[in-house]
Amino acid sequence: MQEPSTQDSRDVDVLFYGCVNDRRRLALIDLETRGLKVKPLINVFGEARDAWVARSKLVVNIHQFDTQIFEVVRVFYLMTNGIPVATEVNSTTKIDDFYREGLFYRPYEDLADGIVELFEDKTKLAELGPLGQEKIKLRPQTELLQSIL
Repeated sequence: MQEPSTQDSRDVDVLFYGCVNDRRRLALIDLETRGLKVKPLINVFGEARDAWVARSKLVVNIHQFDTQIFEVVRVFYLMTNGIPVATEVNSTTKIDDFYREGLFYRPYEDLADGIVELFEDKTKLAELGPLGQEKIKLRPQTELLQSIL
């Protein structure tokens, strides 16, 4: 992934990539109506996607379905690269507590409010990406693979 630019030079407030169903669309529209510049990417992968990530102040993760399974593969990649991530985490979301400290998370219905508050605290927003990256460094890949096998 290319090196992200400084927060002040990024021209996209919130990036979302993935399939956009009604549930996700409503959350993205909610962010836009609050004055944030939102960029949804559909069928954009690899270097092209990474170029958009580098232009974005924050990447948002929203569950596609009501199954509430945390999208660890998507978020792990971002955290590893020091990208600030806001994610939906509800009381029923299945998420390893290890990740929580490196993410900004709120329930679906509070996600837009929380992201707006995060943007108002520029220091907290600037610290989020590096915090997530440091958190990932604490868990060796061998530990992750061992839990899968």
